[in-house]
Amino acid sequence: MPKSKKKSSSKTEDKIEKKISEAITRNAPKILDALIPTILFPIVYLLLNKYYRDIKLFNENFRDILPLINFSFLAGFVLSFTRLFFWNDKYKRITTIASNLIFLYVNYHVWNIFPFDTSVIGNPKTWDTVFRVLMVIVTVASIFGTFAELVRLMTPKEEEKK
Repeated sequence: MPKSKKKSSSKTEDKIEKKISEAITRNAPKILDALIPTILFPIVYLLLNKYYRDIKLFNENFRDILPLINFSFLAGFVLSFTRLFFWNDKYKRITTIASNLIFLYVNYHVWNIFPFDTSVIGNPKTWDTVFRVLMVIVTVASIFGTFAELVRLMTPKEEEKK
């Protein structure tokens, strides 16, 4: 094979490798964003369903909302898993909004069965307050996040405007 053909082939291979490397670097955050929950949701689901009776913190009413919590884990898994195949921003925003709405619904039901038996970790009055404050903070953050995603979803990007 002539040297010029070999150099040309080598340059082409280098360009291809560079393109692949750039694609991986550019898409790595998207892959991790979808992959981590896809792996974690089934693990937490299995552990929670197997051991929730042994967690002294949960009261008897927890069993009543366990199917709802299981649904939220299943929905989270499906939404995260599908993000591996649909990487566009619009789909990510829609699935984030859906996840947040499911979370808010589940959190509302958790709030209704609260307080848990916080005497197992210390002063119940203190820990009940801590858990309530954390639930409020997470709820407010989720509401703001949902509205932010809605605004982003309805606001076209600069490239789309042109």
